[in-house]
Amino acid sequence: MPKLSQYSIVIEKDASYSSLAAAKFLANNISAATGYQIPVYTDDLPAKDFEIVVGQTNREELSDVCFERSEAREYEYEIRLVGTRLFMSGLGKVGEKIARPFNSYVSFSDGAIGTSLAAYRFVEETFGAGFLFPADLSLITDMDADKIEIDGRYDFKYTREDLYGERPEIADGAVMYSIPVMGSHRRFGNSAIFKASDGSFAVYNGGLEADAEHICDLLEYLNADKTQKPRVSAWLISLPMFGYSGALKAICEDEALKERISVDRVYYKVLSENFHTKGSATARTEHGEYRNALLFAGESLGCEMLEVNTGDVIKAGDIEFEVLYSPTEETESAPRVHYFDASVVYKAKFADMSVVLFGNARKRVSDYILSNGPEKFDCDVLVLSNHGKGGIARECYERIKAKKYMYQCCPAQYYGDNGEGFASDGGSITRTRNYLSELGISCGDICKDTYGIITFGNK
Repeated sequence: MPKLSQYSIVIEKDASYSSLAAAKFLANNISAATGYQIPVYTDDLPAKDFEIVVGQTNREELSDVCFERSEAREYEYEIRLVGTRLFMSGLGKVGEKIARPFNSYVSFSDGAIGTSLAAYRFVEETFGAGFLFPADLSLITDMDADKIEIDGRYDFKYTREDLYGERPEIADGAVMYSIPVMGSHRRFGNSAIFKASDGSFAVYNGGLEADAEHICDLLEYLNADKTQKPRVSAWLISLPMFGYSGALKAICEDEALKERISVDRVYYKVLSENFHTKGSATARTEHGEYRNALLFAGESLGCEMLEVNTGDVIKAGDIEFEVLYSPTEETESAPRVHYFDASVVYKAKFADMSVVLFGNARKRVSDYILSNGPEKFDCDVLVLSNHGKGGIARECYERIKAKKYMYQCCPAQYYGDNGEGFASDGGSITRTRNYLSELGISCGDICKDTYGIITFGNK
């Protein structure tokens, strides 16, 4: 097999911003990890046998390679080894660089962001996550480019169709499946399916409206009794918002999807319409739309609607959900309270393990944790608040005892600032990542559903 030390990087003569940044990111990390100063040149120079081809270049024609690109695939990419050339390309269509301000951050869109995301995956696959967790001294690499093989392990396709087509191994007993939200590569959301030993299901959030059919597909696939519809005994919503109650909203509005599943109960908490649309610091009109859709879910699905309060316990077969935090009217009265502080925090217990689902919890939940005993939040798996993009305080992570920490987020969010920042509106994902690293949490204790379904419980 060819070795990394034989390779050069080639980019298009008039490469896009993202392709240039991806090439620089690759070269810098290869140098930092191995000391090998990999040559970088443009595709107007003669082709060589061993090339890492970054972005859209004339090497595709030389190697008879075709990538299906479209504007809708801006955040999708493919890494493909063809002969001795390793192609690393986004599947969007390259255009002009556009800056979109997001709070104190700016994200760039030039149609080639997928190329940058491919570069991040290559570096993490080859050298580990040291560029993401610099405070973890165990991740300082000292590798030999002469010993790193470039082979088929790098072949990878990140597209909505591929992730929607994934089917997990069907497990015995109670189990949790963390489901990537693929309805959008940029917008936030999270989703999980819990399967009880009796074959019934609980769904946590479900993702965006565009993820609704995917949730139905997975429920039907996991359903043991194919003569009956999948039965969702509990659908738990952390926040009425596009990435959380969006899939449930879409199912309620689509007769074909409604016919595919049965729902017994929906668990949720909403505050006043004014809070959702005007009163909170980050209120939006669309939040009110999702709030109203959630309130009418019972009528649409013919199911029971139950508002939850802190301390409630929900049974779903042999799975138990404890409500660790639920917002109250007092939340509304707090000055400039963030909309995400209306999140419900659940703790799932099943198969001798526990998972804390933080939703988008922020300062008020942090204050509650520190005032009412962090030990209640101790768990086997802590699903990071707000996708790890900033949420609960550092002291909470310090005092909560968790064995594993999980990111539910897309690549553009996950790599965020440590991948130069331009591919993400990732906000403070670096700050939270550093909290974990500084507290001695190693990469081996961190997982993510970024690239596919993760299963917890009996296997």
